[in-house]
Amino acid sequence: MAVSFAAPAAAGGGGLMDTVSSVAAAVGIDLSSDAVDPWQRSVTAIVCDSHLAPRVDQARIVLAYDSQSPTFNLGDSGSIELGYAEDQLYSVFNGTIIGIQSALERQAALTVGNGGQRLSQLRTNQSFEQQSAGDIVQALADLAEVETGTVEAGADLPFYVVDDGRNLYQHIATLAEKSGLLACIDGDGKLQFREAPGSAPEQTFHYGVDILQLRLQRSEPPLQQLTLIGAGAAGSQGSDAWSWLVKDPQPISATVGEGASIRLQADPSLRSSDAVQQAAAGKLFFAKQRALKVRLLVLGAPNIRAGSKIEIADAPQPEWNGTAVVESVRHQYSKLKGFTSDITALLESADNSMDSLLAGALGALGGLL
Repeated sequence: MAVSFAAPAAAGGGGLMDTVSSVAAAVGIDLSSDAVDPWQRSVTAIVCDSHLAPRVDQARIVLAYDSQSPTFNLGDSGSIELGYAEDQLYSVFNGTIIGIQSALERQAALTVGNGGQRLSQLRTNQSFEQQSAGDIVQALADLAEVETGTVEAGADLPFYVVDDGRNLYQHIATLAEKSGLLACIDGDGKLQFREAPGSAPEQTFHYGVDILQLRLQRSEPPLQQLTLIGAGAAGSQGSDAWSWLVKDPQPISATVGEGASIRLQADPSLRSSDAVQQAAAGKLFFAKQRALKVRLLVLGAPNIRAGSKIEIADAPQPEWNGTAVVESVRHQYSKLKGFTSDITALLESADNSMDSLLAGALGALGGLL
């Protein structure tokens, strides 16, 4: 592992551990020397949690709290890397220290948050006209001063309102669902707003080799058939007609899926037939995905994050095998117990794909009158 946190360049001193360096120097220890890494020496355990939006990521670092401990303070920024060789470390968390706990047992615990935490703490009232979902996500990230990675366009939204009834991270998760995309913070602390990974998994886990525990959870999907109704006439009448009232909502509605669990929803942010079609497919896709989850405990896999694609192979039950999109992962590193990753993933199935759902929604749409 490699851990490093430091105060921003413009920040002053006065932190909780500001005297540590002087104490170490007094006993003949040069903490600035390459020969001594105070983080390597002091850290005893690391837990890093990564989730799809709107759940917020968090990391926890436990370390010895004595004269040879590294310096740290609230607001210090840094990174956590894990791996199996010094030249093969993966960045699993990048953020700032948001909490410090110290105990008489000469231990300290640091809580680290990333851009998801900042987005979850901010609320605003703002409207967007003639913007894509990706444009809105980029604007919200800029407002929270969160760096972005891949931000795909997503759905075109003639008019969208960000209200303070939800925080910015919840709005980003909603925009992702409308667009059939994934939203999360990656290991470098950047906001990702992108499609699920392609067919090739990032890592294959084999039963009896690197899988320590494996559980499958099946549940009835909250909905099997969805009819989504938008508002306005921003389809064949042009984008400027988003505010027009329509007599018949059929042209701006889409029905996807089939089954006994039927739901009718209205979404006034959807002002065109294309937006309604894409949003209906995205909502049903994720509802069906979350009904089939697999949870596995594996030997540490530092390259796996929320949003990664994995594969499970050689399991004794055929339904346990296949590819899955990671919903959440907890990396646990301990000098006493080693390194493991606890992964919860959404199993993919042939009868639940965005392409098939979009095709069904397209067949249900009519032209605007």
